[in-house]
Amino acid sequence: MSLAPTDLAAAQAEVRQLRRQLAIAEQERDILKKAVSIFSRLEG
Repeated sequence: MSLAPTDLAAAQAEVRQLRRQLAIAEQERDILKKAVSIFSRLEG
């Protein structure tokens, strides 16, 4: 099964968008992990 060029371009655009969103979510996760680490040290 092959995709039409427009379908392929749309799928590639969606993959790029999802990868960007994943990268942002991973950055947010890392920031939150660091914040938890900092605040847990301050409390303890």
